[in-house]
Amino acid sequence: MSNPSMLMRRSLRSVLVPLGIYFAASFLVYGAIVPTVTVKWHGQRLLERVDLEDSPVRSLLLLHSQPPALNALLAFCLQTSEIVGVPVKSIVTTLVTSVGAGSIVFLYLLVAGLTKSQWFGAAAAGAAVLDPGFQFYRLWFLAALLIYFLIAATLFLAFKALDTGDRRILAAAVLAVPLLPNTKSVFHPAWATVFVIVLVVLFMKIHHKPAAAKPSNAVLTLIGFLLLLFAWPAKNAVLFDSFAFSSWSGFNVARGTPVRSKALKRYLRDGTTTAAIDADIERFRDRFGDSQLHILARPTRANGSRNRNHYAFVSTKAELVTKAVRYRTTNLHWWFKSSLINYRKWTRATFVHPYSDEIRGNWAGPYRAVVRAVRGIFFADLGFLLRWIADPPQQDSKQQETVFEGRWTLYGLIVFPGLVVVASILMVRDFVRGPDVGTGISMLCLFTICWHLAAVCLTDGAEGNRMRFGVAPCTLVLALCVLARGWETVKARRVQLSRS
Repeated sequence: MSNPSMLMRRSLRSVLVPLGIYFAASFLVYGAIVPTVTVKWHGQRLLERVDLEDSPVRSLLLLHSQPPALNALLAFCLQTSEIVGVPVKSIVTTLVTSVGAGSIVFLYLLVAGLTKSQWFGAAAAGAAVLDPGFQFYRLWFLAALLIYFLIAATLFLAFKALDTGDRRILAAAVLAVPLLPNTKSVFHPAWATVFVIVLVVLFMKIHHKPAAAKPSNAVLTLIGFLLLLFAWPAKNAVLFDSFAFSSWSGFNVARGTPVRSKALKRYLRDGTTTAAIDADIERFRDRFGDSQLHILARPTRANGSRNRNHYAFVSTKAELVTKAVRYRTTNLHWWFKSSLINYRKWTRATFVHPYSDEIRGNWAGPYRAVVRAVRGIFFADLGFLLRWIADPPQQDSKQQETVFEGRWTLYGLIVFPGLVVVASILMVRDFVRGPDVGTGISMLCLFTICWHLAAVCLTDGAEGNRMRFGVAPCTLVLALCVLARGWETVKARRVQLSRS
């Protein structure tokens, strides 16, 4: 029987090791343990600061362009700042630093548990903090690092549930899944539903028992899951007749196609709206009064940029989705080529600008060498290997970009496809033998990666590399699981040879 003090020391070490790696890397990169985090108040995904300060609940009710998590967290920071008298920048910095540190701790614990090796856990933590994308996104109050954290935490809970057979941890994992759609709309309710179904089925297969000891517990977990998953779309349906996490879905699906809405184009160009949109906005004046109506009606924000939470996005969403889907399905050759281009962008380094391809961040000293090495090796341009293939002129004049003209990276051409193929082969082999915990987590990781890849590349993939950062934990876990399986195979063969 294990000594309680020994277990406590082991648990403490399991947390202190990844935290030490996280803060040591922070000091090496920034010369500070906790670098200051910046809030882009002019960002298109954030509501105005004054609205979140003065009327956070009503402001969130009138938010339709985005899922609620990011703005709700920012409102929490603003309200906490006012209550405790601490500058909001300090609270945001503490929050984001904690999210970053928590991500590394969860990754360490997950990989160490899966591989039964603290060395592999430390490798996961080290690889994560040495990722220039991680060090860039932890400087900003954005959804990217929050998604990274939620995926790492959800996978860890799933691992603990599959590993221990504890139904309470399984319920916690199930209830954690809907937090991702509430943070980024690319994680559709369909993804959340399939993820949970796969997790529950794996739990029952591995432990040969139902997912809940009592039907009432299963019902309560299911109700909680559905409430978390559909509360925000239901709110949008009641207020805006749009059962969706984001009213940008029409605009995003139409991007890259010649499909346009005259009303939305007019609004984005000069801020004017149609009489029909104005009439819809007046309905909200009757319901909410004038106090917060500007969240839906004002064409420009305080800094002069266009208001992306304007009702014009709601009124044109259905039209754009219908026309854009029709265009894509009737132009399959064009859609295929566009998806290839989007894949090329999705597999670029996460720390380069999506449009200029320039390295983002202002790292000095030794870390700049890491940035250059990562880009020079994993994201080296291998496009010259493809450009011998004829890329004929585009028949559609609206599609100017060709498939092979941009940066095709080593990661996109070889590393990522190779990882998916090898992981799939191992996963199928192990599943046939009888699924274990490693197989289950690999399945969840691979499903999440493929969902994100398809959702981004089949629609608006211009900023795919930036969006890919959020699912980096899945790729890292998958890669280290493959390496661990390979190492186990090598050790087993060495033992066999030594015996023979």
